[in-house]
Amino acid sequence: MTSKEDLLNNKDFYKSFKNGEDLTSFFKELHKKAVEHMLDAELDSHLDNEKHEKTTNGNYRNGHGTKKIKSSFGEAKLKFPVIEKGVLNLL
Repeated sequence: MTSKEDLLNNKDFYKSFKNGEDLTSFFKELHKKAVEHMLDAELDSHLDNEKHEKTTNGNYRNGHGTKKIKSSFGEAKLKFPVIEKGVLNLL
């Protein structure tokens, strides 16, 4: 895995962006992926287990839904985890 510091100092990484629009698009996608991963981690914590593990309370993941959010990067359509029983208000 590449560390954040290595990535920030990698000139080849910066050369992969041809213009400002490429960089903005990358930041938008990075933000979207980061939020989706955080939502999955929040559900791991709520259910007290990780994906594909059985739960002790009978509650489990039940796929993903989608929601639009607005941020400083514009509008994005996110996938968010859904649980079988109860309500987990992540968004």
